Amino acid sequence: MQSGRSTGNRGVRRAAAAASYGGAHVLTASLAFSDSDAERNWVAEQFRGAYILHLLYSSSLLIMFAAGALLDAEGFRFASLTLGPCFAGVIVIRVGLHHSADECWAQRVGTRLMCAVDASIWVMSAWVFHQRPIRAPVLILGMYSIAMVLYPIILMIRTFSHAQRSAVVAIAVAATTASPVWVEGMTQVEFIATNLSALLTGTCFAYLLEKLKRENEQMHVAALNKSRESAAADSHLNHVLKNKIILIDHWIELTRKDIARRSPSGAAPAA
Repeated sequence: MQSGRSTGNRGVRRAAAAASYGGAHVLTASLAFSDSDAERNWVAEQFRGAYILHLLYSSSLLIMFAAGALLDAEGFRFASLTLGPCFAGVIVIRVGLHHSADECWAQRVGTRLMCAVDASIWVMSAWVFHQRPIRAPVLILGMYSIAMVLYPIILMIRTFSHAQRSAVVAIAVAATTASPVWVEGMTQVEFIATNLSALLTGTCFAYLLEKLKRENEQMHVAALNKSRESAAADSHLNHVLKNKIILIDHWIELTRKDIARRSPSGAAPAA
């Protein structure tokens, strides 16, 4: 029932978005939609469609901290017990919002809650790494770097606004810079450079992906708009042809009656 309703609503949203575009060219200077309702509907659809990716990312972070706790029990166990409930909370929030009937409301509330939770996690992580000496192996740094590359992409598929995304990324940069080195064999400069490079790479990928997604949606909407215009033109042509056929039939009928009236068989007998 839920998937059927979502599919039907998606068709209505795409039609509404097509109507909002009019005859505008698809590759405009701005990637924003020309209609605010179409923009909100599209963002809500993207938020709902990324449900599995949201869960996979949060679950992978839980697995990373669990692995760190096994490899470095003293330090990472404290980090896991402190930060793990936050990641679990994100999962619970996302699952609950996925079952909401109002997709736009779920997207608005979800992004605000996850933005607040993300900011809290970054601040807590900087505090946690200062509380206990942690010397995790390079394997954990590799997993963490992958998570840092994926993080801006996750912010994008969570449909964070540009202000929310900028705020969270700024907090992430500050927390990363303030955190002490928790990887064996690395200096503070190497640690910060590695993490910030991963974050910057992810930001570039996120921007390109969002641009491609929006341009693809705009091209799809333009195709729908062109199809609607073609259907309207065909309907008008059919209406004109139908009227012409009626006029021709009427003219043929009048001509036949006129011929019948003028024919000798239809004339009165001579005196």
